[in-house]
Amino acid sequence: MKQCLYFSLFFLPSLAIADAPRWSFITEAGALYQSVSDVQIPPKTGTRFSLIDAVGNGPLPYARMEALYRINGKHGLRLLIAPLAIEEQGQLNQTVIYHGNTFAANTDTTYRYQFNSYRLSYAYQFYANNGWQWHGGFTGKIRHAEIALTQGTSKSSFPDLGFVPLLHVAASKQFTATWQLLMDMDYSWSPYGRALDLGLFIHHQLNKHWSLGGGYRTVEGGADVDVVYNFAWLHYAGMRVMMSY
Repeated sequence: MKQCLYFSLFFLPSLAIADAPRWSFITEAGALYQSVSDVQIPPKTGTRFSLIDAVGNGPLPYARMEALYRINGKHGLRLLIAPLAIEEQGQLNQTVIYHGNTFAANTDTTYRYQFNSYRLSYAYQFYANNGWQWHGGFTGKIRHAEIALTQGTSKSSFPDLGFVPLLHVAASKQFTATWQLLMDMDYSWSPYGRALDLGLFIHHQLNKHWSLGGGYRTVEGGADVDVVYNFAWLHYAGMRVMMSY
């Protein structure tokens, strides 16, 4: 059984244009792929294994919804609500010690990966010339994550709740009156881990209120600390519908 739910709200650079709509809402849907999903809990005594080896890399369906607010010509806010849950069944290719329990190889195992992200962002337009706009700001992110393995009556779950400050950068390039390139990024790094959410999309304006778009997003990062080692790299290919007023 496959489950994937991913909703996200992020700041569009076009919101800083003086005559841009006050509110915009975007629905995005497409396919999600995993290229890295490595886990070792705890790092000193657990077994490092790849969840992709057990359940594959996709594709998995995903959907994103965004709500954007323009304060004025140069200031914008982004509210992000991004629950992500993937649940798969497969078999481990090795015996795995995970969070105090031992899981046998070649035995049916249920894997659940959850990474809920809640963000509030502020961005300020610092450059506008030749159709380009650049914005910089910051994002406050609350993550609610869990990695769980279940094998028969044996289950181990590692939940994690925490706050992460992120750098926010966004840009847009207006090619014509109806075609626009949009980029947004949230990023942080420390000696103990990193987080990257980078999107690149082309949008076509249908009329005053509606536009269609499509593109690519990548989410990469993880942590290497005393209690957990976990790094993931996800890829999204999606189409988008935007309504503004």
